[in-house]
Amino acid sequence: MESFNRFILDAKIMEGRKLGTFLGVFTPTVLTILGVIMYMRLGWVLGNMGLQNTLLIVLLANSITLITTLSFSSVATN
Repeated sequence: MESFNRFILDAKIMEGRKLGTFLGVFTPTVLTILGVIMYMRLGWVLGNMGLQNTLLIVLLANSITLITTLSFSSVATN
């Protein structure tokens, strides 16, 4: 029961926090621009890093983009 009360208290504290200009606008925009640049340079990365490292980089970039998209959706619905 104590952990549930702590969860409710943490949820109430988090309600007051907003993303703001930097985390809500600047960071996702820069991530998008960097994603486009990475896509354009994918052949160069593949040639220099190898297939395994390139796939790791692409997976990481896609994860960041997914998290950013979910954050945008959250902001847009609130």
